[in-house]
Amino acid sequence: MAGNFFRKPNEISGSGGKTSHYFAQFRRYNQSFLNVVLKTSNMTGDKRMDRPLFIKWNERSDTGVTLIDEQHKGIVSIINTFYFLMAAGADNKMLYSCISDTMKNYSRVHFITEEGFLKEAGYPDIERHQGLHRKLAFQIEEIELLTVVNNDAGTLLEFLKKWWIEHINEEDQLYTRHLHDYIKAMNTGGIRER
Repeated sequence: MAGNFFRKPNEISGSGGKTSHYFAQFRRYNQSFLNVVLKTSNMTGDKRMDRPLFIKWNERSDTGVTLIDEQHKGIVSIINTFYFLMAAGADNKMLYSCISDTMKNYSRVHFITEEGFLKEAGYPDIERHQGLHRKLAFQIEEIELLTVVNNDAGTLLEFLKKWWIEHINEEDQLYTRHLHDYIKAMNTGGIRER
């Protein structure tokens, strides 16, 4: 329905309890993540705190849709935090389990949100975009196995960096014009509630 961009997250695109379930899982994985941070915090010396970011956010990455941009920044922040923890010497097994679980669940919440917006706005290429999201989920599963076998969380971090940078800066930029036009029409009365 038009005008529903500001619904509560668990109401987006009729997802009902599905989004709430992912938020609950994300909260649980955040606790695991916090445990890794706390265990690693005593390993960080003054010099480690100045470590450069693994991914630097820039305005080119903005879509202009506030919630989507905030979620993208959250994903980048999670990846940067994992990079910092890995560089600080966090246990690889604990780290890649935490990376995988946190990213999978946060990504699910983000994909539900983004796809809900695209569906509501009638984005004509939504099926292709959803396919990219499904492909990421599958690739994370494959790379997670390699990470476990090789005991190397860096493989997963490099993959996430490459995928998210390309996805946000290329694929997501393809829908921004459509969403902006939709929002503009909605705000000027060009779209009526159905």
